[in-house]
Amino acid sequence: MMGDNRISTRNARQPKMEPIVPHLAQRRKFFPQEGGNLTVQIKGERVACEVMKVISEDSVVVQITSIVLAKANQHKTGDLIAARRVVDPHLGNEHWAEVTESDMSMAQAEKLARGAAGKGA
Repeated sequence: MMGDNRISTRNARQPKMEPIVPHLAQRRKFFPQEGGNLTVQIKGERVACEVMKVISEDSVVVQITSIVLAKANQHKTGDLIAARRVVDPHLGNEHWAEVTESDMSMAQAEKLARGAAGKGA
C-alpha cells in the first residue's frame, strides 16, 4: 500500500512534457529587438550584425559587426543592410538573409503594378 501512494504522488508532481523540437526547426519563436544581435546570411557567408531598427517581425535593418571575408559581395564592417526572415525550402529551417537591391526593386515594381491595376479598375 505504501509503495502505491509514493508512485501516485511522484507522477502528480512531474511537469507536463512537451514534444522536443530541434532548434533549427523552430519557426517564428525568435523576434529581434533593437540593439540585439543577429546572424545574417549575405552572399556566400554568415555575418554577425547588430539590429538597428525593427521594421516588422520578419524584416529588420542591421549593421554588420563582424569582418566580411567573402569577395563575392561588396559589404564591409559597419555597413547597414536590410534583412528578412527566410525559410529554407530544402531543410525547413529559418534564417535571416540580406534583402538584395534586385529583391527591393521587384517589390517596388509589384507595388506599382498593384497601384496601377487599382487605378485602372
